[in-house]
Amino acid sequence: AAASDDSSQGAALRGASAADSPEPRRVQEVPGTQLAQGAQTVQGNGVVQGGVGPQPVQGEGVVPGSSQQPTQDLPFNLDNLFSNGHDMSGWLEHAASAKGYVTRFVVLMIFGLLYWCCIVSRYPKLMGPSHTSARLQNENELNATCQTSFANCLYSWLCSQARAAHTFDSAGVCNYWPSLVLMTLFPCLTLYFMNSCSNLNENLGGRKKDCCSGMICAFCCSCCVIAQDAESLDMATGARTKCCGVETPPDIHPGGGMPPQHQMHHMYHGHHGYRMPHQQQGFMVNP
Repeated sequence: AAASDDSSQGAALRGASAADSPEPRRVQEVPGTQLAQGAQTVQGNGVVQGGVGPQPVQGEGVVPGSSQQPTQDLPFNLDNLFSNGHDMSGWLEHAASAKGYVTRFVVLMIFGLLYWCCIVSRYPKLMGPSHTSARLQNENELNATCQTSFANCLYSWLCSQARAAHTFDSAGVCNYWPSLVLMTLFPCLTLYFMNSCSNLNENLGGRKKDCCSGMICAFCCSCCVIAQDAESLDMATGARTKCCGVETPPDIHPGGGMPPQHQMHHMYHGHHGYRMPHQQQGFMVNP
C-alpha cells in the first residue's frame, strides 16, 4: 500500500512538472533558408531541437535566399540632405536673392543706357556755377527738393542711379558709366564720397559737406541730395532736364555750357550786375 502511494505521488509530480514546462517552440520552414552550423535543426514533427534560433550564415543581416533585403548604412540620407539648417527653402531663398540682384543690376544698366541716349549725350558740360545754383546749394536738402523740377524729382526718386551719374559726369567729377556702376552697387557710399570727398558741391556753387552731415544726408535722404544736385546742375548750365530729353537755351555753347565770355560775366556779375565774392570753401552769395 505504501509503495502504491509513493508511485501515485511520483506520477502526480511528473504530471505537474510536465504541465509547468513550456511547450516546445515550432518554426515555419522557409524555402531556400540555410542555417548556420551548430544552429537549430528541425525534426520531422516540427519541434526545434538545440540552439536558440536561426542564425545568419554570412553575417549580412539576413539569411541568403530570403525576400528581405540587407540594410546598409548609406553615406548620406536623402531625408537629412537639407537638414541641420540647410533646408531646401533656405537654398531657394539664397538662389532667388542672388538672381534678384543680378536682374536688378541688368535692368538698371539697360535703363542707364536709355537715359544716356536720351539725356546725357545731349546735355552740356558744366562750365561753372551760377547765382541760382549757388543759392540752391546753400539750402538744406528738403527745401531744395521742394524747388526741384518734376523731371529731376522723378529721376531722383525712381531712378536715382542714372540721375546721380548724370550729375557726376556733367559736373566733371566722374564719368557716367563708372558712376552708374558705383551708384548701382554702392549707392549711399558713392553719394557720400562725392559730396564729402570730391569737388562736386564746389563746382555747383556750394560747399563741400563735412563727414558727419555728408554721411547722414547720403544714408538717410539720398534722393533729396540727388535732386538738389540735379536742379543745381540745370541752373548752372542753363539746360532743363525733361522726362525724355533736354531743353537747351540758344546761348548754350556747342561744346557744352555757356560761351566763355558769357560764363565769366555770369560768374562774376551774377544776374543783377554786381560782383559776387568768393571764399576758399565755396561760392558765396550776396544777400
